[in-house]
Amino acid sequence: MQELISNGKKLTYEIHGDTGEYLLLLNGLMMTDKSWLTYVPTLMQYYKVICFNMHDQGNSEMMDELYPLDRQVEAVLALIDHIGIEKINLIGTSYGGCVALSFSIKYPARVKKMLVFNTPVYADPYIIEIGRLWQKAALSYNVDTYYDSFAPNLYAPEYFEKHYDTIYQRKELLRPFLTAPYYDSIVRLCKSNEKFDVRDDLDKITAPVLIIGGDEDYITPLRHQRIMAEKIPDNRFIILPGGGHGVVFEKSDMIVFLAIGWFREINVMPVF
Repeated sequence: MQELISNGKKLTYEIHGDTGEYLLLLNGLMMTDKSWLTYVPTLMQYYKVICFNMHDQGNSEMMDELYPLDRQVEAVLALIDHIGIEKINLIGTSYGGCVALSFSIKYPARVKKMLVFNTPVYADPYIIEIGRLWQKAALSYNVDTYYDSFAPNLYAPEYFEKHYDTIYQRKELLRPFLTAPYYDSIVRLCKSNEKFDVRDDLDKITAPVLIIGGDEDYITPLRHQRIMAEKIPDNRFIILPGGGHGVVFEKSDMIVFLAIGWFREINVMPVF
């Protein structure tokens, strides 16, 4: 595990592989660098894969005050400057996709290509209310109240039914790690995104972007990805049938397949 300092706080990251260009993976709100472990063995055959814990994620140092999403954007800049990367390839899901979009708007010359999936373009009242429900559950400091507040909506219904036992077994595995500081970090992460809105700036993105949405994502509806597809100058848009908001876990093999094709510029893209 390697470290850097951004905004006065220690952030952690790992680089997997020593071949090809750098590929930075940006976590969803409740994810950590470990959430990408099923991706790494395949991706590292083609890229130097960076798994990064942004502020309030994983074993990065916790923040002690509220902050805007732009603080995460500056953390990404600090990371690539620290490593010495001029232009980065980005993959971001959900919250991490918001960071990727914001970074690409603010620093367009520092992004080579990008893939975002299940990512909103603004914090609409529906998304804000979901975040506030998560905050309320987190502030209960109760594992069952917190986990049960998001688990049913995170996945597509068919996947949830098929993997019901595994999903709730995961709660028991997480129980020892869900401490009061963790719950407080979830509140800060949710609040950091409440004013997110890049709808009027998407045309400033100069990098090619692959946009992926799940047709059963009930946290970030597909209309957000459709706005991206309308406004980002150079993009491709793919809808994954049966994909929920947790498509990062539900269909990890498909995301890896699409990522390799996109970043290696293989022009034959699947149609679903």
